[in-house]
Amino acid sequence: MSEHTTTRDESGSTRRSFSNLSPSVRTIASDAIPTDDRSIPVALCRLGTELRLESDRPHPKSHRSTAPVVDAIRSLEGYVVVRRELLETERYDREAMRDTAVLASDFLHAKAYESIAETPLTRRRLLELYRIATDGSTAISTQFLARVANESAGGVEHDGTPFETLSETAAALGTTAAGTSDETRAAFERYGRELTAACHRHPLSIERSQRVAVEILAGSTSTEPTDGRERVTDDTARLTDDGDRPNGEGDRLAASSSLEQHLASARTSLDRLRELNRSASVSSAQNQPILSRLERATRIPFENVLEIDD
Repeated sequence: MSEHTTTRDESGSTRRSFSNLSPSVRTIASDAIPTDDRSIPVALCRLGTELRLESDRPHPKSHRSTAPVVDAIRSLEGYVVVRRELLETERYDREAMRDTAVLASDFLHAKAYESIAETPLTRRRLLELYRIATDGSTAISTQFLARVANESAGGVEHDGTPFETLSETAAALGTTAAGTSDETRAAFERYGRELTAACHRHPLSIERSQRVAVEILAGSTSTEPTDGRERVTDDTARLTDDGDRPNGEGDRLAASSSLEQHLASARTSLDRLRELNRSASVSSAQNQPILSRLERATRIPFENVLEIDD
Protein backbone atom coordinates (compact mmCIF):
# COMPACT_ATOMS: atom_id res chain seq x y z
CA MET A 1 0.00 0.00 0.00
CA SER A 2 1.77 3.13 -1.17
CA GLU A 3 1.87 6.48 0.59
CA HIS A 4 0.35 9.48 -1.14
CA THR A 5 2.58 12.55 -1.11
CA THR A 6 -0.06 15.12 -2.01
CA THR A 7 -3.77 15.57 -1.51
CA ARG A 8 -5.41 14.67 -4.80
CA ASP A 9 -8.38 16.87 -5.56
CA GLU A 10 -11.07 15.12 -7.56
CA SER A 11 -13.96 17.29 -6.38
CA GLY A 12 -14.21 18.71 -9.90
CA SER A 13 -15.56 15.37 -11.11
CA THR A 14 -18.45 15.72 -8.67
CA ARG A 15 -19.17 19.29 -9.77
CA ARG A 16 -19.18 18.31 -13.45
CA SER A 17 -22.19 16.11 -12.76
CA PHE A 18 -24.18 19.27 -11.97
CA SER A 19 -24.26 20.41 -15.60
CA ASN A 20 -28.00 19.84 -16.02
CA LEU A 21 -28.93 22.17 -13.17
CA SER A 22 -30.09 25.73 -13.69
CA PRO A 23 -27.19 28.21 -13.41
CA SER A 24 -28.31 29.63 -10.06
CA VAL A 25 -28.79 26.22 -8.43
CA ARG A 26 -25.58 24.89 -10.00
CA THR A 27 -23.56 27.80 -8.60
CA ILE A 28 -24.76 27.22 -5.05
CA ALA A 29 -24.30 23.45 -5.25
CA SER A 30 -20.81 23.74 -6.74
CA ASP A 31 -19.64 26.40 -4.30
CA ALA A 32 -20.85 24.33 -1.34
CA ILE A 33 -18.48 21.44 -2.07
CA PRO A 34 -15.03 22.07 -0.56
CA THR A 35 -11.93 21.07 -2.46
CA ASP A 36 -10.57 17.76 -1.23
CA ASP A 37 -7.64 19.41 0.55
CA ARG A 38 -10.16 21.12 2.87
CA SER A 39 -12.38 18.14 3.62
CA ILE A 40 -11.76 15.84 6.57
CA PRO A 41 -14.82 13.71 5.63
CA VAL A 42 -13.42 13.03 2.14
CA ALA A 43 -9.99 12.19 3.59
CA LEU A 44 -11.57 9.82 6.12
CA CYS A 45 -13.75 8.13 3.51
CA ARG A 46 -10.77 7.56 1.22
CA LEU A 47 -8.67 6.22 4.06
CA GLY A 48 -11.51 3.95 5.12
CA THR A 49 -11.59 2.35 1.68
CA GLU A 50 -7.87 1.54 2.06
CA LEU A 51 -8.02 0.18 5.60
CA ARG A 52 -7.99 -3.60 5.69
CA LEU A 53 -7.70 -5.54 8.92
CA GLU A 54 -9.45 -8.74 7.83
CA SER A 55 -8.44 -11.20 5.13
CA ASP A 56 -11.79 -12.97 4.89
CA ARG A 57 -13.56 -10.03 3.26
CA PRO A 58 -13.12 -8.94 -0.36
CA HIS A 59 -11.07 -5.81 -0.74
CA PRO A 60 -11.71 -3.31 -3.58
CA LYS A 61 -9.44 -4.06 -6.51
CA SER A 62 -8.91 -0.44 -7.40
CA HIS A 63 -9.55 3.14 -6.37
CA ARG A 64 -12.20 3.36 -9.09
CA SER A 65 -14.47 0.79 -7.42
CA THR A 66 -14.99 2.99 -4.34
CA ALA A 67 -14.77 6.40 -6.02
CA PRO A 68 -18.59 6.79 -6.05
CA VAL A 69 -18.64 6.48 -2.25
CA VAL A 70 -16.23 9.41 -2.00
CA ASP A 71 -18.44 11.32 -4.44
CA ALA A 72 -21.38 10.63 -2.13
CA ILE A 73 -19.53 12.18 0.81
CA ARG A 74 -18.64 15.25 -1.24
CA SER A 75 -22.31 15.78 -2.07
CA LEU A 76 -23.41 15.14 1.49
CA GLU A 77 -20.85 17.64 2.76
CA GLY A 78 -22.17 20.20 0.28
CA TYR A 79 -25.67 19.51 1.59
CA VAL A 80 -24.50 20.16 5.16
CA VAL A 81 -22.77 23.40 4.13
CA VAL A 82 -25.87 24.80 2.41
CA ARG A 83 -28.20 23.74 5.22
CA ARG A 84 -25.94 25.37 7.77
CA GLU A 85 -25.91 28.60 5.78
CA LEU A 86 -29.70 28.53 5.46
CA LEU A 87 -30.25 28.00 9.16
CA GLU A 88 -27.44 30.01 10.70
CA THR A 89 -26.43 32.80 8.33
CA GLU A 90 -28.03 35.56 6.29
CA ARG A 91 -26.32 34.61 3.04
CA TYR A 92 -29.67 33.76 1.45
CA ASP A 93 -31.67 36.60 2.95
CA ARG A 94 -34.10 37.06 0.04
CA GLU A 95 -36.93 34.60 -0.46
CA ALA A 96 -35.94 33.74 -4.03
CA MET A 97 -32.36 33.08 -2.94
CA ARG A 98 -33.53 30.87 -0.10
CA ASP A 99 -35.73 28.86 -2.43
CA THR A 100 -32.79 28.36 -4.79
CA ALA A 101 -30.54 27.30 -1.92
CA VAL A 102 -33.13 24.80 -0.70
CA LEU A 103 -33.28 23.31 -4.20
CA ALA A 104 -29.48 23.08 -4.28
CA SER A 105 -29.34 21.35 -0.91
CA ASP A 106 -32.09 18.91 -1.92
CA PHE A 107 -30.19 18.12 -5.11
CA LEU A 108 -26.94 17.50 -3.20
CA HIS A 109 -28.74 15.23 -0.75
CA ALA A 110 -30.26 13.18 -3.58
CA LYS A 111 -26.95 13.17 -5.45
CA ALA A 112 -25.26 11.46 -2.51
CA TYR A 113 -27.64 8.51 -2.79
CA GLU A 114 -27.28 8.43 -6.57
CA SER A 115 -23.52 8.12 -6.17
CA ILE A 116 -23.91 5.23 -3.73
CA ALA A 117 -26.08 3.45 -6.29
CA GLU A 118 -23.19 3.64 -8.77
CA THR A 119 -20.79 1.81 -6.44
CA PRO A 120 -19.94 -1.63 -7.92
CA LEU A 121 -20.65 -3.69 -4.81
CA THR A 122 -23.04 -6.49 -3.90
CA ARG A 123 -26.67 -5.63 -3.25
CA ARG A 124 -26.25 -6.46 0.43
CA ARG A 125 -23.29 -4.10 0.76
CA LEU A 126 -25.15 -1.36 -1.13
CA LEU A 127 -28.11 -1.66 1.23
CA GLU A 128 -25.74 -1.20 4.15
CA LEU A 129 -24.27 1.91 2.51
CA TYR A 130 -27.78 3.30 2.03
CA ARG A 131 -28.58 2.62 5.68
CA ILE A 132 -25.44 4.41 6.85
CA ALA A 133 -26.13 7.42 4.62
CA THR A 134 -29.76 7.58 5.76
CA ASP A 135 -28.85 7.35 9.44
CA GLY A 136 -26.18 10.00 9.00
CA SER A 137 -28.32 12.51 7.10
CA THR A 138 -31.21 12.00 9.53
CA ALA A 139 -28.92 12.67 12.49
CA ILE A 140 -27.54 15.78 10.79
CA SER A 141 -31.03 17.15 10.12
CA THR A 142 -32.03 16.47 13.72
CA GLN A 143 -28.93 18.27 14.99
CA PHE A 144 -29.62 21.34 12.86
CA LEU A 145 -33.21 21.50 14.10
CA ALA A 146 -32.01 21.10 17.68
CA ARG A 147 -29.58 23.98 17.19
CA VAL A 148 -32.35 26.26 15.97
CA ALA A 149 -34.56 25.31 18.91
CA ASN A 150 -31.68 25.72 21.34
CA GLU A 151 -30.76 29.16 20.03
CA SER A 152 -34.40 30.25 20.19
CA ALA A 153 -34.36 29.28 23.85
CA GLY A 154 -31.20 31.32 24.43
CA GLY A 155 -28.72 28.44 24.47
CA VAL A 156 -25.58 27.90 22.43
CA GLU A 157 -24.59 24.63 20.77
CA HIS A 158 -21.26 23.87 19.16
CA ASP A 159 -20.95 24.52 15.41
CA GLY A 160 -19.10 21.31 14.73
CA THR A 161 -21.82 18.85 15.70
CA PRO A 162 -23.32 18.22 12.22
CA PHE A 163 -19.82 18.05 10.75
CA GLU A 164 -18.78 15.55 13.41
CA THR A 165 -21.67 13.34 12.32
CA LEU A 166 -20.67 13.86 8.69
CA SER A 167 -17.13 12.65 9.43
CA GLU A 168 -18.49 9.68 11.34
CA THR A 169 -20.70 8.84 8.35
CA ALA A 170 -17.78 9.23 5.95
CA ALA A 171 -15.64 6.84 7.97
CA ALA A 172 -18.49 4.32 8.09
CA LEU A 173 -19.14 4.51 4.34
CA GLY A 174 -15.46 4.07 3.47
CA THR A 175 -14.85 1.08 5.72
CA THR A 176 -18.15 -0.55 4.75
CA ALA A 177 -17.33 -0.21 1.06
CA ALA A 178 -13.97 -1.85 1.81
CA GLY A 179 -15.65 -4.75 3.61
CA THR A 180 -14.10 -4.30 7.04
CA SER A 181 -15.51 -5.85 10.20
CA ASP A 182 -18.07 -4.15 12.42
CA GLU A 183 -15.37 -3.62 15.06
CA THR A 184 -13.05 -1.89 12.62
CA ARG A 185 -15.84 0.29 11.32
CA ALA A 186 -16.98 1.29 14.81
CA ALA A 187 -13.47 2.25 15.89
CA PHE A 188 -12.83 4.25 12.72
CA GLU A 189 -16.21 6.01 13.03
CA ARG A 190 -15.33 7.13 16.56
CA TYR A 191 -11.90 8.26 15.42
CA GLY A 192 -13.37 10.39 12.62
CA ARG A 193 -15.98 11.98 14.85
CA GLU A 194 -13.51 12.80 17.62
CA LEU A 195 -10.79 14.16 15.32
CA THR A 196 -13.31 16.49 13.68
CA ALA A 197 -14.60 17.58 17.08
CA ALA A 198 -11.05 18.39 18.16
CA CYS A 199 -10.38 20.44 15.02
CA HIS A 200 -13.60 22.40 15.56
CA ARG A 201 -12.39 23.26 19.05
CA HIS A 202 -8.93 24.41 17.98
CA PRO A 203 -8.30 27.70 19.82
CA LEU A 204 -6.27 29.31 17.01
CA SER A 205 -7.78 28.36 13.66
CA ILE A 206 -10.37 25.72 12.87
CA GLU A 207 -9.80 25.94 9.13
CA ARG A 208 -6.03 25.57 9.26
CA SER A 209 -6.11 22.73 11.77
CA GLN A 210 -8.45 20.90 9.39
CA ARG A 211 -6.20 21.57 6.40
CA VAL A 212 -3.16 20.19 8.24
CA ALA A 213 -5.16 17.15 9.37
CA VAL A 214 -6.30 16.49 5.79
CA GLU A 215 -2.74 16.72 4.49
CA ILE A 216 -1.61 14.18 7.06
CA LEU A 217 -4.51 11.79 6.44
CA ALA A 218 -3.77 11.98 2.71
CA GLY A 219 -0.21 10.82 3.37
CA SER A 220 1.69 14.06 2.90
CA THR A 221 5.11 14.15 4.51
CA SER A 222 4.69 17.89 5.06
CA THR A 223 2.84 19.45 7.98
CA GLU A 224 2.00 22.58 6.04
CA PRO A 225 -1.15 23.39 4.04
CA THR A 226 -0.71 22.85 0.31
CA ASP A 227 -1.07 26.54 -0.53
CA GLY A 228 2.13 27.33 1.36
CA ARG A 229 0.54 29.36 4.13
CA GLU A 230 1.93 29.35 7.66
CA ARG A 231 1.83 26.28 9.80
CA VAL A 232 -1.13 26.12 12.10
CA THR A 233 1.18 26.61 15.08
CA ASP A 234 2.64 29.91 13.84
CA ASP A 235 1.65 33.07 15.69
CA THR A 236 0.37 34.51 12.42
CA ALA A 237 -2.21 31.71 12.28
CA ARG A 238 -4.16 33.26 15.14
CA LEU A 239 -7.65 34.40 14.30
CA THR A 240 -8.30 38.12 14.29
CA ASP A 241 -11.98 37.71 15.10
CA ASP A 242 -12.24 37.42 18.87
CA GLY A 243 -15.74 36.02 18.44
CA ASP A 244 -14.23 32.79 17.13
CA ARG A 245 -12.12 32.31 20.25
CA PRO A 246 -13.03 31.59 23.86
CA ASN A 247 -13.66 34.72 25.92
CA GLY A 248 -12.06 34.84 29.34
CA GLU A 249 -9.84 32.44 31.23
CA GLY A 250 -12.74 30.20 32.25
CA ASP A 251 -13.89 29.75 28.66
CA ARG A 252 -10.34 29.04 27.50
CA LEU A 253 -9.86 26.39 30.18
CA ALA A 254 -13.18 24.78 29.27
CA ALA A 255 -12.28 24.79 25.57
CA SER A 256 -8.86 23.29 26.30
CA SER A 257 -10.41 20.57 28.43
CA SER A 258 -12.94 19.73 25.70
CA LEU A 259 -10.18 19.59 23.08
CA GLU A 260 -8.10 17.26 25.25
CA GLN A 261 -11.09 14.97 25.79
CA HIS A 262 -11.80 14.64 22.08
CA LEU A 263 -8.15 13.97 21.25
CA ALA A 264 -7.99 11.36 24.00
CA SER A 265 -11.09 9.67 22.58
CA ALA A 266 -9.60 9.71 19.08
CA ARG A 267 -6.42 8.07 20.38
CA THR A 268 -8.43 5.45 22.25
CA SER A 269 -10.14 4.55 18.97
CA LEU A 270 -6.75 4.43 17.26
CA ASP A 271 -5.48 2.07 19.96
CA ARG A 272 -8.42 -0.22 19.19
CA LEU A 273 -7.54 -0.17 15.49
CA ARG A 274 -3.97 -1.11 16.39
CA GLU A 275 -5.22 -4.03 18.48
CA LEU A 276 -7.35 -5.24 15.58
CA ASN A 277 -4.39 -4.86 13.24
CA ARG A 278 -2.12 -6.93 15.47
CA SER A 279 -4.67 -9.74 15.57
CA ALA A 280 -5.46 -9.62 11.84
CA SER A 281 -4.63 -12.65 9.75
CA VAL A 282 -3.31 -10.45 6.96
CA SER A 283 0.09 -8.84 7.28
CA SER A 284 -0.20 -6.02 9.78
CA ALA A 285 2.70 -4.20 8.11
CA GLN A 286 0.52 -3.06 5.21
CA ASN A 287 -1.65 -1.05 7.60
CA GLN A 288 1.19 0.69 9.42
CA PRO A 289 1.34 3.69 7.04
CA ILE A 290 -2.39 4.31 7.56
CA LEU A 291 -2.19 3.92 11.34
CA SER A 292 0.78 6.27 11.37
CA ARG A 293 -1.23 8.91 9.51
CA LEU A 294 -4.08 8.55 11.98
CA GLU A 295 -1.70 9.07 14.90
CA ARG A 296 -0.01 12.11 13.38
CA ALA A 297 -3.39 13.72 12.65
CA THR A 298 -4.18 13.70 16.38
CA ARG A 299 -0.87 15.34 17.22
CA ILE A 300 0.61 17.69 14.62
CA PRO A 301 -2.39 20.05 14.08
CA PHE A 302 -2.43 20.65 17.84
CA GLU A 303 1.29 21.21 18.48
CA ASN A 304 2.03 24.11 20.85
CA VAL A 305 -1.67 24.24 21.74
CA LEU A 306 -1.71 21.37 24.21
CA GLU A 307 0.98 19.36 25.90
CA ILE A 308 0.50 16.09 24.02
CA ASP A 309 2.52 13.07 24.94
CA ASP A 310 3.92 10.98 22.12
